[in-house]
Amino acid sequence: MVDDWAWGELATALRRMVFASERYRLRVARALMGMGATEMIALGLLAVDGACTPTELAARLQLSTGAITGLVDRLEAAGLAQRRRHVTDRRKVMVELTQAGVGTTGVIQAQLSQAMRRCTATFSGEERAVVLRFLHDAATELDAIPTPTSEMTAGVSAAPDTRPLMPR
Repeated sequence: MVDDWAWGELATALRRMVFASERYRLRVARALMGMGATEMIALGLLAVDGACTPTELAARLQLSTGAITGLVDRLEAAGLAQRRRHVTDRRKVMVELTQAGVGTTGVIQAQLSQAMRRCTATFSGEERAVVLRFLHDAATELDAIPTPTSEMTAGVSAAPDTRPLMPR
């Protein structure tokens, strides 16, 4: 049985990893494209999940359809994504990566993969399998967490928490 301290350490380590990933994503978005993190997330979703409608992309990013129009416009202007008619339903418009978008996301993914290889270089195959299973399960659990409501946070103190988010 794992004690509460270990769970806290695990949660802290995961937050550090997520924040490091977000910082990397933002650095890349600004340096390569002069864009923000949301555009970078959209590129990542298109790279992993493939082409989708603007409405589907808006839902995945939790953006309004108006906001997604501007985002796709920016990705198109940068030459990273394009709109095209759906193959079988010409009424639908799909958003997909261009060759430049595929190349850009490929470079980014290659850098992330190299970093993960360095992290797991000394792991056995069994250890890598456990880490992989954990990461898949964690992503599923995180996606299933309900969005907090005002009722859930009623009574929570508005005083700022001065504890650092990550250990230094």
